[in-house]
Amino acid sequence: MNSIKFISDWKKTREKGIGVYVFRCTILILIASIIGKAIGHYSYNGTIFKTFSLPDIAGVLFICLIGFLAGMFLWNHNETRYKELIKSSNNKEN
Repeated sequence: MNSIKFISDWKKTREKGIGVYVFRCTILILIASIIGKAIGHYSYNGTIFKTFSLPDIAGVLFICLIGFLAGMFLWNHNETRYKELIKSSNNKEN
């Protein structure tokens, strides 16, 4: 991605805050896993949904935890990249 575009996009994301960013990452990972699980159920059982059991609920909570951790990691990674790009652009101006 272009550095200037990344900086402008990340400024907008930073204004919304870390909570919104992590929540969006968690929801995206949760939706993707639910779709994957539905496809798996359909190919194995011939139905998309079945009754939920305790392991299914624990799996959803685990996926939410993974989504949260992924969101935190991505925020930290992008924040580090943003600061490096800002620092290098300030050095070029001086």
